[in-house]
Amino acid sequence: MHGDPTRLRQVLANLIANGLRHGTRVEIAVSERNGRVVVDVVDDGAGIAAGIDPFARGASGVESSGLGLWLGREIAGAHGGALELVSGTRPGTCFRLSLPSASGEC
Repeated sequence: MHGDPTRLRQVLANLIANGLRHGTRVEIAVSERNGRVVVDVVDDGAGIAAGIDPFARGASGVESSGLGLWLGREIAGAHGGALELVSGTRPGTCFRLSLPSASGEC
């Protein structure tokens, strides 16, 4: 995929740091789906309470400025992608970063 490696590392580093701040373990899964690179970052923390928008600018948690997820979503969007919270049946939180692959194929 094409993109600014510094900014994409920033997004992933923030997701991993958030996961470790709120849990004890972070799993990362990378796949290709329909011409997109998909990165799921899953932690084993308590999860995000219903009604909370983790992407709201200034939303803050423990030891947080409240800008990381908002900025991550902006960076993903600037690369033609998306950053979203994925609801699941397992405990913890899953954030999905989806970006177009360079050639539409991996």
